[in-house]
Amino acid sequence: MSMRFLTAFLLVLALTIMILLPGPGQGAPGQSKGAELIKKGQYAEAVDFYLKERDRSPGDAQANYYLGLSYIYAGKPEESEDPLSRVVVGSTGGATAHGAASLLYRYRRIRPYSCVQDSLRPPGLIRWNRKTMPLQIYVSDGRMLPGVFDDLELSPGEHVQVGKWSRNPSFMARLAVSPLYKPIHRQTVMSGYRAWDWAKSEDLIDYAFTGDPTKADLLVFWCNKLRRYDGVTYHPPLPKGKNYPTVMFINLRKSQGPTAASYQDIIREVAAHEMGHVLGLLHSPNKEDLMYPEGKGKLAISSGDRTTLRALYHMPADVLLAPVPR
Repeated sequence: MSMRFLTAFLLVLALTIMILLPGPGQGAPGQSKGAELIKKGQYAEAVDFYLKERDRSPGDAQANYYLGLSYIYAGKPEESEDPLSRVVVGSTGGATAHGAASLLYRYRRIRPYSCVQDSLRPPGLIRWNRKTMPLQIYVSDGRMLPGVFDDLELSPGEHVQVGKWSRNPSFMARLAVSPLYKPIHRQTVMSGYRAWDWAKSEDLIDYAFTGDPTKADLLVFWCNKLRRYDGVTYHPPLPKGKNYPTVMFINLRKSQGPTAASYQDIIREVAAHEMGHVLGLLHSPNKEDLMYPEGKGKLAISSGDRTTLRALYHMPADVLLAPVPR
């Protein structure tokens, strides 16, 4: 790192402290105490202090921000990644989140993104309960829901209806198979899901494939003419649908015509992207991320995607999804 860059970076940090650290009489008493440690240059002590604050409230934006800042000043910028990413992932904006994002990109070249779901009232985080995993995933062999669902968004009431049907052992057997479906499509979708195996190895998540749709936490159907999406995922409406599975649709429309040759790459990327939504990730504003809303035709999980998922599963969630009753 050049001396000019280091000087500029430390100036940014100093300005950040002036703007964000609480002054006398401001903020919670604990936060003011930690701020004084940083101002006095007692960075190791500040790290210890904010670790205890963060342990008391793992998702607290202020504690995580100052913990990350303390790590950077203590000469451990790699340790700042976890607390600062929690600030970004658990926020929808504001000075603290902006400061955390700026520090992460400036020093770690990482750009996590918010996972706060507006569908909750008040908005909050949704993820699966790690203690109740593995998730059971059923990828159907080309099965389509009745035509009324093939070109429409799944309403909460329709989702509950599909959930009820899916508990019937003969449900899948009665469904039509898409004429566009080929067995390789199912294998390709499953390989897209496996792109998240790195998160299994880090013990963030766990999942398994099942051949029994009545025991599935995620049901995957196919459709021929879904106009707006290549794939779409619906979490069960809460609280009414809490005992029913998440539903995913994969669009087969692009398996024909000029895109057919590259369709396996498309469907693999779509499956991995939709699996990110299943796990609780939202769309990213960053083009290099898998969770960016427009596909690139190739599967690539970025450092931003990884950091975002880690932060999400290290924080308390407002809604913890659990496997369906078996």
